[in-house]
Amino acid sequence: MGSSSGPSDLTAASNTLFFSADDGTNGTELWKSTPPYNAASTDIVKNIVSGSGSSNPNGLFNDADTLFFDAQNAPDDELWKSEPPDYDTASTSKVDVNPSGDSFPGPFTQVNGTLIFAADDGSGDGFELFRLPSPYTTPVQVNDINPTGDSQIGDLLNVNGTVFFSATDGGAAVGLELWKSVSPFHAASTTPLDINPGTSDSNADQLRNIGGTVFLSAGDGVHGVEPWKSNGGPVGGGTDLVADIVSPGGSFPSGFADVNGTAFFRAFETAGPNLFRSTGIGATKVSTQFTTGSAPQQLTNVGGTLFFTATDSTLTTGQELWKATIEPNPPPPASPSTPAAPAPTTKKKCKKKHKKRAAAAKKKCKKKKK
Repeated sequence: MGSSSGPSDLTAASNTLFFSADDGTNGTELWKSTPPYNAASTDIVKNIVSGSGSSNPNGLFNDADTLFFDAQNAPDDELWKSEPPDYDTASTSKVDVNPSGDSFPGPFTQVNGTLIFAADDGSGDGFELFRLPSPYTTPVQVNDINPTGDSQIGDLLNVNGTVFFSATDGGAAVGLELWKSVSPFHAASTTPLDINPGTSDSNADQLRNIGGTVFLSAGDGVHGVEPWKSNGGPVGGGTDLVADIVSPGGSFPSGFADVNGTAFFRAFETAGPNLFRSTGIGATKVSTQFTTGSAPQQLTNVGGTLFFTATDSTLTTGQELWKATIEPNPPPPASPSTPAAPAPTTKKKCKKKHKKRAAAAKKKCKKKKK
């Protein structure tokens, strides 16, 4: 049996499949496969660390068919890009966010051709938020969120042009909270949504786009860690508690999946985890077939069918693969039809009067002629 190449981070850009792998000669590097996706059309993109050393590409992310990734090339752990149409050695280069050392870039998202990511530029600000507009050459810091250290940015998510993420200001004003940034993505347009008021942490986490609304796990200091939603509006006016599933305490929701605009997620009841659903107001268990202890995991939407692993209510089968076909939300009731207005009759009467008057006028004209 031969050694494993360990392919990972499979990512598509245009019709090209990218992945990280080790061919046993060049170490773990960036590879690509193009149609017809066979051995002859699969090649190394660039041997960033020459010889058998490894650059260990990871965090592969496609923005407008330009591939971005984190790679190590001693002594730097930096941001790299590979550009179309060739995606080869000549078109693969480093974007040096931190000229003096490692920038450790990622996570990534994009908005209208601008890459948004977290990194350390070596300025002393720590790990902060950056933007990299096309042609992807000069990164610019968006905001120094934590003036005393790393902002711990996580779960970057673009929803309708607004970038949502979790971050901490180090307790200077809001703690670890949900944040948003909008164009032009600078300090003034980057603000917290303070779910747990004051410097206490809401520990915003698990951000997912569900039908154009962000669902997340957070605690407001009153209800425990529960499902929340946000459209970017303030707390109580767009950023709101979805459901208080466990009171007191918290249900610690996770694994949000979008099926036809409905959020499905795992949450803990008093006795254990179960599967829940929500359209944004309240939350209900999906089925009595799954009682506390079913431990649903890996929720995945495939063409409107929810797949997940779980144990049934007997707790005897162990973790198995399940599916749930989700019926679409019913359409709103049709408004009652307005009865048609009766046809006017005055015009007919007018026509009759006009004909009578015309006939009378003709008779008068005949008499005069006589």
